[in-house]
Amino acid sequence: MEEKFNCLDELLKKVKKLKNEHTNVVAFNVYQILRLNDKELMHSRFIKALLNPNESHGYKDKFLTLFLKRVGISNFSTNNITIECEKNTNSNRYIDIAIENKLTNQMIIIENKIWAGDLTNQLFDYYQFGMNLYKKSENIFLLYLTPFGRTPSDNSFPKDKDQPQNGIKCISYETDIISWLGDCLKLIGDKNRLYYCIEMYIELIYKTINRDKYMEEILKYLVNNSSQMEVAIDVVKAFQSRNFLEFNSDSRNLIIKNITKSFEILGIETDPYLQQDGIYYFDKIHGDKNCDLIIEKDCIYGENSSSNTIKTELEIIGNDLNNKYLVALLTNNEDLIKEWITKTINHLTGEAENL
Repeated sequence: MEEKFNCLDELLKKVKKLKNEHTNVVAFNVYQILRLNDKELMHSRFIKALLNPNESHGYKDKFLTLFLKRVGISNFSTNNITIECEKNTNSNRYIDIAIENKLTNQMIIIENKIWAGDLTNQLFDYYQFGMNLYKKSENIFLLYLTPFGRTPSDNSFPKDKDQPQNGIKCISYETDIISWLGDCLKLIGDKNRLYYCIEMYIELIYKTINRDKYMEEILKYLVNNSSQMEVAIDVVKAFQSRNFLEFNSDSRNLIIKNITKSFEILGIETDPYLQQDGIYYFDKIHGDKNCDLIIEKDCIYGENSSSNTIKTELEIIGNDLNNKYLVALLTNNEDLIKEWITKTINHLTGEAENL
């Protein structure tokens, strides 16, 4: 046991050293400066600009062809297409990226989910919109884009509805988008303005999904140190399925403490209390008796009791370490905690920005 603790201590020192080295590197990135990390619309617009054959990048449909190959769509004609962000479905909903070929009656629907949750019947409504336009299920392609390729909830496309012939293809920023952008860089070759724009965007994605470059160096280090690789795997296993919101756990107490502190820093009044069943309430946010932040045994969410509505857009699941806000609550990242609280309150009060 002592030997494992020594290995862990050595590993943590190495991780800290590599992180410090990368933190100190000057990495100017205009997208990060403009705080575009989590703006789904901004990501959609950049991706759309590359996919659009009529854009000023000068590569016609080559980027689109690379994308279709990467996501496994082989029977979509790229001639005479139109591509649009925030396409209105006429039912008060907007498709993030819609690619249409009106000559071949085909449509690709890309739903871009960075951290937001699914809305009721969202993908089903998009599919129905495509079917109303182009009639045949085999001509509609649904792509569900998330940081790590998660599947949509049944709430978004209920299983009791007629399913699309081509299914719902789950693609990720981590694998599909980064790989596609790498293909685009290889095609461009010369390090011109477009090359650097795409390169910076790749860096932004890594930052957005919490995959810093130094982690790649850590992996290389572990490959050559089997004893520390073993310890690292033990740590990963311990964290993989752990519910950090488990009742009476140190991690839950830490999260409540950090939320309380951020409310105080933001100057937001609330009336916190603990129920007998262990559920913790930040009640009456800003003095509004209808606005609550609720910490259940495995999730945190906002609730507006006046409309009997639970807001899940910024819900935090207790074992989801891919959620940057859960990580922020565990590491006391005050900026991100304040950002999450502010966005959650905006959703509760109906003042949410277009995420």
